[in-house]
Amino acid sequence: MYKSMTASPFDTHEGVMLAFFVAFFFHATASVAEIMLRARESIYHPIVSYIRLFASGLATILLLVILDPVLGYIISVLWGCLFARLAYESCKELRELQELRSHTAQLGHSLWTKLVGVLGYHNEEEPDQAIRPVV
Repeated sequence: MYKSMTASPFDTHEGVMLAFFVAFFFHATASVAEIMLRARESIYHPIVSYIRLFASGLATILLLVILDPVLGYIISVLWGCLFARLAYESCKELRELQELRSHTAQLGHSLWTKLVGVLGYHNEEEPDQAIRPVV
């Protein structure tokens, strides 16, 4: 069907092709970032994985819109529902990570104040620490 056409998709669907290349760029960038985050055992790699999935799904749907617009638009509505669900889950995960981060910061601050309190207590007891006048 499409092979018999002489026009290029860059001429007939330039907006769709531009969106495809942007989605493909996000997919490639997120793939590399996900590999790097997994190698570092970071807690953020699931979020980057969701971004990669969004971008790859969007790129596939955009190519389908060029081949069969009606089917492409129907599937894009389904993809939009999936996008909304995964975006909600990502926001929930970000909120949990933020709470974990603030809890870790509070714990670190608590440990630091205890350490300073213990060191300060030992410094006050030792008489050798007193300031002696210079003769």
